[in-house]
Amino acid sequence: MSDNSRFTMHFRPAKASDASSIAAIHTRSWQLHYRGAMSDQYPNHEASAERDRFWTVRLTDHQGQIQTIVAYNSKQLTGFCCLEPDIHPKDGYYLDNLHVIPEATGKGIGKSLMQKSAALLLQERPDGRIYLWVLADNTDAISFYYHLDARQGRSEILSLAGNKVEALMMWWPLSEMAGWE
Repeated sequence: MSDNSRFTMHFRPAKASDASSIAAIHTRSWQLHYRGAMSDQYPNHEASAERDRFWTVRLTDHQGQIQTIVAYNSKQLTGFCCLEPDIHPKDGYYLDNLHVIPEATGKGIGKSLMQKSAALLLQERPDGRIYLWVLADNTDAISFYYHLDARQGRSEILSLAGNKVEALMMWWPLSEMAGWE
């Protein structure tokens, strides 16, 4: 008998006390999906402490500007996304991070986090758009975004843990994403 209540989703803004859990989700996601994009040294030995510091600072020092939303069930955080609205205003609102624990993949959590992010932003700019960067080698994520009717924008070479990697911009109209069910 499976316990579907483990994946009943709830959402809320992240709190400073979530930093370690968010860092753990972020690190695990990098370990699973970014192999080859960075040396094994970073995700295996450095990312955990570095992401913990990063999220502690982000959730305590940048609360007003940067918005982070978490998904959770009765036992743990199951995913998160982070919005940085003013990074490149001509491109739209930047969805900086979207990560879901492996056990919850395919349960609609990523899509719901994206929808809730767009709904928050839609009031500010109804004709705006939201975008993210995905590594060109992350074919699972690219397929997920295309399944959600992403439009592909430009490609760029980004720095990830000291390595240069190709990334693709994927974007959506805010009104479209906010209306997802």
